[in-house]
Amino acid sequence: GFVQDIAQANTLLGHFSWTGRIRRGNEIRWIHIESSPTMEDDAIVWNGVQSDITDRRQAEESLRLSERRFQLVMEATHDGIWDWNIASGHVYYSPGYVAMLEYEQGELPAHVSTWINGLHPDERERVVTEAEKCLRDPGHYQLEFRMRTKAEDYRWIVSRGKVVEWNAEGTPVRALGTHVDITDRKAIEVALQQAKEAAEAANRAKSDFLANMSHEIRTPMNAILGMADLLWESELQPEQREFVQVFRAAGENLLGIINDVLDLSKIEAGQLTLETIPFDLAGELEVVCDIMAMRARSKGLQIVCHIAPGVPDGIEGDPTRLRQVFLNLLSNAIKFTETGGIRIEAACQAAPSSPAPGLVWITFRVEDTGIGIPEDRLALIFESFVQADTSISRRFGGTGLGLAIVKRLVEKMGGRVDVESQPGRGTVFILTIPFAVSQQAVTTTLPDLSGRRVLVVDDTDANRLLFREHLERMHALVEEAANGFVALEKMEHALATDKPYHLILLDVRMPEMDGFRLVECWRAAGHAVLPIMMLTSEHRERHVERCDELGLRHYLIKPIRRDDLIRTIQRALSLNPREDAPTHRNIPEAPMVARCRRILLVDDSEDNRLLIKTYLKGETCEVHTAEDGKVALEQMRLHAFDLVLMDVQMPTMDGYTATRAWRRIEKQEGLPHLPVVALTAYALRENVAQSQEAGCDAHITKPIKKKTLLEIIERYARPPGMISLAQRESR
Repeated sequence: GFVQDIAQANTLLGHFSWTGRIRRGNEIRWIHIESSPTMEDDAIVWNGVQSDITDRRQAEESLRLSERRFQLVMEATHDGIWDWNIASGHVYYSPGYVAMLEYEQGELPAHVSTWINGLHPDERERVVTEAEKCLRDPGHYQLEFRMRTKAEDYRWIVSRGKVVEWNAEGTPVRALGTHVDITDRKAIEVALQQAKEAAEAANRAKSDFLANMSHEIRTPMNAILGMADLLWESELQPEQREFVQVFRAAGENLLGIINDVLDLSKIEAGQLTLETIPFDLAGELEVVCDIMAMRARSKGLQIVCHIAPGVPDGIEGDPTRLRQVFLNLLSNAIKFTETGGIRIEAACQAAPSSPAPGLVWITFRVEDTGIGIPEDRLALIFESFVQADTSISRRFGGTGLGLAIVKRLVEKMGGRVDVESQPGRGTVFILTIPFAVSQQAVTTTLPDLSGRRVLVVDDTDANRLLFREHLERMHALVEEAANGFVALEKMEHALATDKPYHLILLDVRMPEMDGFRLVECWRAAGHAVLPIMMLTSEHRERHVERCDELGLRHYLIKPIRRDDLIRTIQRALSLNPREDAPTHRNIPEAPMVARCRRILLVDDSEDNRLLIKTYLKGETCEVHTAEDGKVALEQMRLHAFDLVLMDVQMPTMDGYTATRAWRRIEKQEGLPHLPVVALTAYALRENVAQSQEAGCDAHITKPIKKKTLLEIIERYARPPGMISLAQRESR
């Protein structure tokens, strides 16, 4: 092409301009030549300029490819692309942008006012304000809004963009970005939100239903169980006593089922919140053993609680829920055990590889000698409503909720539950739970038994180990005997070698020779009386009588609390002489009597009012009643009370409303604080919080025992004070 162009130019003697590629060595370069002819001495002379434009041509080619690629992207994408000339207001809308709003190409005016006018009226001011802020920000921005389509409906858009050019004064002159249609996503979000709200409403309805059902069931149960207890305390024929015992037990079982269902529902609804407070682990386990001891003794079973050395006395956690875990496990063990016993053990274990700082991991073992669990049922026993024995002829009742609640509570505490079992050989539940060591722990002061020789006589290995550990912590010299014959030999040998025992812990129930028989044999041999502490797992009247007959002053019932053991040892060894020292009492000039506490009982149930009044019959209480909150307020205005027992759910005016009203009256008139106890069948944690918010001093759940009621009165009622008999008569 170059040869032809230059030949033509030479023929026409015209200006010559050519652009093309030439080879220079191993390279191909783009060259541009400009040349013009002139006449010199009757000859044509060509003068011109040659330029290497390779870099420019490459830049132009790159730009052309980039523009082509940009055009292809705009044509291929469904998202909208916009290019805004801020100074002129002109906006380029890509085909995807135009189609997104359901227009044809060319129908959408290319101006920023088109975008502003298309915004939803409810969002226009907000979006324009936010867009103006974005112009002052050099970074990317993102906005969500609705835009009107050609069909006059609205689509949800997310706009992302950035200012890409500024002029010399720093004013933005060009912005570039995209619009993405998120209408479908918004619809899904709305549907999810509606589903979430519906689920929450259903959950609230479920909670309300459970709370109401709890109230409706517990209210009559309060009367049933309370009247059963009162009837039990009255004089009954043997057959009548058996009947009462049956419906007392049935009522307690029904109440247990109600509690299990409520607890499981709270856990599933995520409404169960654990406390973190300091508590004494040994004390909690002892309370659990005490609660279950009577049920175990009724089947001839023993409960042994062993806390290994190294387990801290004070830890932090939720003692109420931990107690519930062990009550369920012990109840389960007693139900499925006919002979033998149950053992609870606690020991520290090595922390996991990445423990949280400041935690101690405690492993609990609850072991029984019961019927065991088949291997194919082990994986299912922690499921709700599942029993190990599912046959139609199964001997053991229950809802199958206890172990499910145990597992979920332990996992909520950050621990785990395992189980080992063989049919006919018993079951072991293994719980591993982390606790923080309490800085507020109060260490029990132990007596110093250094040099004191103690003999522990018990046919159960676990009991001897338990007592040995307690005594060795007090620095006692401990020996053991597994039966009465061995014990007598040791006692004779100790006496003969002039090393008599200072104290003997003697179990009552042993094979061949029981504890009482051992004492009789020792006395018959003419030996001096030794300090003997009798230990039994049965609280029988004849045992107490036998202790009195033999002159045995110290008698403890298993399972034995550590503090009770310490106090009894101190008394037996006269380590606290002040306790037995005579005391001198000041005799008042005139006899004094306690003033009756005036109590207002507010409950719409006539049965419950009768029950509480019967509970308090014979106590130093003067009970007034009201059937609803409105009547209660009127009586509180007229009379001075020491305590109000306030039911929550009542017609006309409920207990919460009445309590709030009285707290306002107290504040307005400067009255002293009147203790109010919510005596209610509502048992959920949020109900307790609601009672506190209303101004109640405590929340007590029905059905309530007489002992519990008296403790409540003693704790919360105003101090009654004392008056003389003369003052009483003058009144």
